[in-house]
Amino acid sequence: MLKRAKLTVPVIVSTGWQLLIAGIPITLVALLLGTREMFIPSWTTLLVIAYITIIPMSLGNVTWFSIANTLPTSVSGLSTVMVPMVAMLTGAIIRSEPLGPLEISAMICCAAAMALVLLKRSR
Repeated sequence: MLKRAKLTVPVIVSTGWQLLIAGIPITLVALLLGTREMFIPSWTTLLVIAYITIIPMSLGNVTWFSIANTLPTSVSGLSTVMVPMVAMLTGAIIRSEPLGPLEISAMICCAAAMALVLLKRSR
């Protein structure tokens, strides 16, 4: 959709504005539904928020749009199928999260979906 939109600004700038604009209602709802006590976040919390903002959000978006711009649409679309697979494997390896039959069958379904598209395309 972004390729067809013919934006006059770079996609990264557009994404930054979208994230900023989406953050406003999220912040307002958090303030309205949160506790009424004064909350001052710790330095650890602020560092985690900064890390999440810089590494996964910013760097991830720049990387994603670089990949999306260089690959054909069908191939870059397939990469979104890999995200849950990588997340489950990483969580199991790094955080010792359970990797049971449900997770393994979900990864098999994702792999099968990718195989169907890629095998059909190669013929």
